[in-house]
This record gives sequence, C-alpha cells and structure tokens, in this order.
Amino acid sequence: MWSKIEFPVFGIFPYHYGGKKRTVHFSAKYSGQGSYLVRARAVPQLDRRNNDTMRLRTLTLAGALALSSLSLLGAKSYDITLSSPAKAGPLQLAAGQYSVTLQGTNAVFTNEDSGKNFTAPVKVENKSKKFPYTAVEMSTANGSQQVNSIELGGSKTVLEFSN
Repeated sequence: MWSKIEFPVFGIFPYHYGGKKRTVHFSAKYSGQGSYLVRARAVPQLDRRNNDTMRLRTLTLAGALALSSLSLLGAKSYDITLSSPAKAGPLQLAAGQYSVTLQGTNAVFTNEDSGKNFTAPVKVENKSKKFPYTAVEMSTANGSQQVNSIELGGSKTVLEFSN
C-alpha cells in the first residue's frame, strides 16, 4: 500500500506487537514534488534463541532414537516351552515358557511368567544351514528330562549342554 508522506523515511525498524517481534520494512519513492510515497511492510522477525532451541530438541530426539535402535540390535531371544521340568547342564528348569538368549558361552533362560533369569554354560556350534525354527532336543536319563541341545531358529547356531 502506498501513502503520501511529507518527510523522507528509509530503513528497517524493529518493534513488538502482541508479544511477537516484528520488523517494519520501509521503502520510499520520491514523487518529484518534494514529497515521498512510502510503502511499509511488517515482517515477523525470527527469534534466533527459539531456532537454536528447536535445533537442540531435534538433535536430542534424533540421538535418543539412534540409541534406542542400537538396543534393539542387541542379543536376539528365542522362545521355547518346556512341558515338564528339565535339566539344562547343571541348571534345573521348571516346566513353562522361557526366552533364551546367548551371551558369550552362556545361555540365559528367562522365565516368561516370573521374569527370573537362569544361566547355564553351553558349547556353541555353527552348522552349514540355517534352522527354520527353534527346536529343543531332549532325552530322558535317570528318570528326569535333560536338554541336550537347542537349535536357534533363523540362525546356524546350536547350543549344546553338557550333562
């Protein structure tokens, strides 16, 4: 919008309106009759502090997502069900559902019902082909069930227990 003004005005002037910073940009044309035609435009002013805060929040969120994805890439667990109490190496396991994870040369059994962890030493072997599913090989010795090995589904790994 052009309006007639009797004195020359040029430049950029900051002001506050409604709690927000704005800048007024003025431009003027000399009309040739000793007066100027002035155009004023209010432009929101970027708050650098706000911009830096958003950048910090974005980086923090990206870092948190990266760390959480690394934790998901940790030890994979395999679910097994024991229909009766069994011995896995020196460890006596009650009947129930367990989640098995491999940590070095130890198998960690987590009881799904109680959440308790049990650790047993294992011998880890790698076979030539991947196993399509997780399977538990058991035998009966001295009237009790014994876990001989666990084939981990989707991998080439076999966990062998010494009895």
